[in-house]
Amino acid sequence: MFKSRCKVVVCTLVVMLFVSTGVFASRVELGANVMKGSLRISDHWLYGRINNDMSFLSFAGKVALTTNLELEVEHMFGKAELAEPDDYGINFYGYTNTKLGGKLKLSDSVSILIGYSRYLSQYDSYYSSGYTLENQGGGFKVGFEAVTPATKGFSASVRYAFLPFVYTTTFELEEDGEGVGVAATEEEYEYDDYVGTGHELKARLRYVFNSGLGLELGYVAEVYNGVSSCCNDYFHEPAGVSSIYAGLNFAF
Repeated sequence: MFKSRCKVVVCTLVVMLFVSTGVFASRVELGANVMKGSLRISDHWLYGRINNDMSFLSFAGKVALTTNLELEVEHMFGKAELAEPDDYGINFYGYTNTKLGGKLKLSDSVSILIGYSRYLSQYDSYYSSGYTLENQGGGFKVGFEAVTPATKGFSASVRYAFLPFVYTTTFELEEDGEGVGVAATEEEYEYDDYVGTGHELKARLRYVFNSGLGLELGYVAEVYNGVSSCCNDYFHEPAGVSSIYAGLNFAF
């Protein structure tokens, strides 16, 4: 799953670079961030909430097709392998999130965002008899971005996106990534489903040099929730991330 997503992101970045050579593209921006934060998970298998401090990496690309229209792609990932199970009995945490979208500028300081996010959260419980539990979900989103005018290279921005319909499935996986048992049925493989909403928030402070190199510091919060199809009265949060970050980007 992780390798396939990386291929999608790499292919998308290559397409962006290709498009940038055309007459419709005026600017390309590539960047990477180092992130430090935490991952929260609450699903039907757990009947509770777990969390763990984690480090993440993210890679992003952006291409301006016109003065007011931009295409964006971002891939974030991280994992934590613990020497001993923590207080929740968990010895492995993992998270990835791939975002594709577009940004339409209404003015120099306000833009509309549309796109799609696909996330995956994982954990390996001491009590799960060697199975890895994996939550896969995603949905379309709409949002906005507000940017302060650049002053001597400095600017600040806040963006928020709302996912009105997020569909998530919890899977039980063996170590090799296959379904539980040699002859596992689809019902055994798919542990539970959820329908809910999602929220994505990003705030950043940025400085851009004349060369096009940019430095930024910021904060990211992502949460995806849902009601279990098994127990409609129980509310879950299959993935939630909050993190500070520092990054580099380059525009050309």
